[in-house]
Amino acid sequence: RHKCHRQNRRYKIIDSVNPNFILFENIPRILKVVIPYEGELLSVIEILNRKYGDRYEIKADVQVLVMKYFMVVNL
Repeated sequence: RHKCHRQNRRYKIIDSVNPNFILFENIPRILKVVIPYEGELLSVIEILNRKYGDRYEIKADVQVLVMKYFMVVNL
């Protein structure tokens, strides 16, 4: 339930802010997470594609970035 709550909070923020891009950290762990969504168990990537695939290009690239150089909010 804790992971679902955190994911739902992220979706609410994305919906309300409507950012130009979204960057999630710790992609290897996120790729393994499966959570309930609309009656199904889906990966975070599948959920992001369903919710935002028409607005964003969803990629699951694993890259090492030092976030302090990008001045981004960590959600």
